[in-house]
Order: sequence, then C-alpha cells, then structure tokens
Amino acid sequence: MNESPRAAGELLSDEECIALLKCHSLGRIGLSINALPAILPVVYHIVEGVIVIEGWGSARIAQNLMQSVVAFEVDDLHDTEGWGWSVLVIGVATSVNDASLESDETSPYPRKGSFVIHPDLISGRRVAFGHSVSLGKDRSSTLIFDPKQGRSSK
Repeated sequence: MNESPRAAGELLSDEECIALLKCHSLGRIGLSINALPAILPVVYHIVEGVIVIEGWGSARIAQNLMQSVVAFEVDDLHDTEGWGWSVLVIGVATSVNDASLESDETSPYPRKGSFVIHPDLISGRRVAFGHSVSLGKDRSSTLIFDPKQGRSSK
C-alpha cells in the first residue's frame, strides 16, 4: 500500500491495519518454544479476517503453536523517505488439523498442517526515522537515528 506518511506515531484504525496486512505476504510470528521467546519469519495471507500461515516444516514449532496466544507483526519501512508503518496482531493460533477447523473443498482455510491466527487485538502506527527524537525532561540530549549509517548520534 503506497500512501504518503501522515503524522509520525499516528495510530492506525483496525481497518487500516487489515488493509496494510493484505498488501504484504511476509511477516513475523512471536511464540514461546520451551518457555523461551522465539520470533520467526512466516509467509501468510488473509482469508475472511483471519491470518493464514502455511507450510510449517518443523513439528516442534507446530506443536508450540497449537492453541497458543501469539504475536504477529508486519511492517514496511521506506528508508529513503524516512517513514513507514508497523502492525501488531495478538491472537490464538489454531491448527487447521483441529476438528473445529476441518477443511473441505468450500472451506476458506488451506490444507491441513496450516495455522490460522484469529485476531483478538490489532494495533498499528506510522513511524518516522532519520529525525530528531527527544528523550524527555530527564535527559539533556537528543538522539538522531540515521538509517544510512545504522547508528544513533547526539
């Protein structure tokens, strides 16, 4: 979705977040594996308001996803223009193997072995970078992040 930036830090509506998610196919899922946090890249698509993730090669990861609350994030940053957006979804991951989601030829859900995330919370915001960021009253300096140099300076 190519649109010019509005105010940096602006919160996005649920509708805007879903529209942005529909424009991409690569995201990240955050889950717990053996009580440790893991963030993994995934290919996804949106079907009838749910996020569909296909093709888990690892039974261990699939086991940790079943009926788990997960975080799912997609963002798009325009380095040369200094702006972008980020969308975060929190929801329960459900295996298409679950009896409640048995797929048939008319089902919107893909083949068995896939997962769906039913969004419970959706949030998003526009971001700006390459600009001054005030650290507030407690700190006397201002940080400037320059994405071309990959570091912050005072």
